[in-house]
Amino acid sequence: MKRSHKYATIDSLSKLREERYKLKSEIANRELMLSLNYSELKESLSLTRFLTNLITKISVIMPMFQMAKKLYRSVIEIFSREAEETEEIKESDIKT
Repeated sequence: MKRSHKYATIDSLSKLREERYKLKSEIANRELMLSLNYSELKESLSLTRFLTNLITKISVIMPMFQMAKKLYRSVIEIFSREAEETEEIKESDIKT
């Protein structure tokens, strides 16, 4: 049944007004839902949100990179010392 037919069958003015208020509240609720959905979509696609997420991820990842860099340097330093010690031992063996 079409809505227009539904309202055409209402006999009293009070019932018709009641239906109008129900319809207004349904429309207002639907408008609110659509505007909330639109604002969420707009926010999710916004440049500000993208940059905020990017900066947050960078601020979390940067300490990990710094730690990995320090670890890499430490390992290189250890191997360099071992290589120098081995070279010194070979030189001392050659002299004797």
